[in-house]
Amino acid sequence: MTNIFTDEPCCSNFPDVDSKMGQRTGDDPNKNVIWWSEGNATFFGYLHGSANSAEFKSNMRDLLESDYTYSVSNKAEYLNGGTKLYNIPYGRDDTGLGYNIGAWFSAYVTFNHGEEKIYRVWETTDQKGFVTAFSEVFGKGYREVIEDFDIWLAQDNEDLLEILEGIYEASSAVIADLNAATASEIQVTEAYIGLLGRAPDPNGLAYWVSQLNRAVAAGQDPTYAMKKLTNDIALSPEWAAGLGANDVTTQVGANAVVQGMYQNLFERAAAEADLDWWTPQLTGGSTTAPEMALNLITAAKSNTEKPTDGNVLGYKQGAATYYLHNVWQDEFTVTSAKNAVKDVRDLASLVASKGVTDSLRTGVGIQSGFASESAVAVARSAKRSATNVTSTAIPSLPFYGLWTLSGLLALIGLRRLNY
Repeated sequence: MTNIFTDEPCCSNFPDVDSKMGQRTGDDPNKNVIWWSEGNATFFGYLHGSANSAEFKSNMRDLLESDYTYSVSNKAEYLNGGTKLYNIPYGRDDTGLGYNIGAWFSAYVTFNHGEEKIYRVWETTDQKGFVTAFSEVFGKGYREVIEDFDIWLAQDNEDLLEILEGIYEASSAVIADLNAATASEIQVTEAYIGLLGRAPDPNGLAYWVSQLNRAVAAGQDPTYAMKKLTNDIALSPEWAAGLGANDVTTQVGANAVVQGMYQNLFERAAAEADLDWWTPQLTGGSTTAPEMALNLITAAKSNTEKPTDGNVLGYKQGAATYYLHNVWQDEFTVTSAKNAVKDVRDLASLVASKGVTDSLRTGVGIQSGFASESAVAVARSAKRSATNVTSTAIPSLPFYGLWTLSGLLALIGLRRLNY
């Protein structure tokens, strides 16, 4: 069993995984508890699945006030029952409270710290374990935060509900920020488009972005670092089997490379003037093919008088980034990555490309409770309103929460655990 960032062993068995994921945080270390993973999943399912803030508030109100399972409301049952949130396991009469009150705990920490902080915990959980990741992000241990939460929860329900509208309104900006490609990611993505004619695969992007960022952080000139990166990509078998198969010391081979890159980057044929400029540089050795790709990208993006090529490249980069955010590594194929950027030249074709990418997200298998759906797919393809996910209808324990949560992790670029 390896962790999600390296090939080093993560955990030796499933209880170890449960522990690292925050499911062995109760007083009984042999029981899986619900509050963190299922509470997160329920809360974010409502946050991203509700049609508007009023529906979100209504859904969350039900979690507090429903009295279907108990003779009193869920909130009263929790506060009067005396069982701490971190001690509620699966398969017991009060299991629903782990979902319902756990969701309100997620709302509480979101209100006090921001939605992105919950994602930050998950981002480091696999490496550090839940207990350490939680305390580092929130500045307190989870039990101390739950003590504070219990005091806060005792307020009048109307006071509790007041926090929800702000959370809902802020969420779209939080998700946009998390999904926004960094400058390094854009550079690497554009290089893939120019050299290989496709979107990067998630692992490939992560590797090259890491290499680029490390080189720049070590003091290397950013332009030189990017030049070295593209040269390294051109050492790959994929390049050698594609445009790299052309002999650029000949006019025919050089022309083929120029035409191929113009098609990859700008969705058009190179003009005679373009060939007259680039072909001699390739045949004479003054410019390499990877250097040409970088020069084409830079020139297109800086040409404000004739922005067409730069605009097309921007649409292609947007299509590639959308692909990256919605296709997992083990679902990646070169063909689908090529299709993601092929024929993209304007807004309409970008929308069409996203539709093709969406068609790939059809629940490709389940692995140890994690589904390969993006957070957007979970929120949009799951029923629009999650009003039935309460103590009256707990879905597929414990599978539902981890299924939903896996999609949320996709927001921050995480990859599933490999077993």
